[in-house]
Amino acid sequence: MEIKISNLKKIYNNQIVLNNLELDIKDVHSLVIIGPSGGG
Repeated sequence: MEIKISNLKKIYNNQIVLNNLELDIKDVHSLVIIGPSGGG
């Protein structure tokens, strides 16, 4: 499996929280992304 993200931008309450995110993940069995409570 392959996951690829290009040029991801996220704005929350008029504030840029992600800008030009590039992510390329290859050959993984599991992937976990964690953040603060309520952040999802």
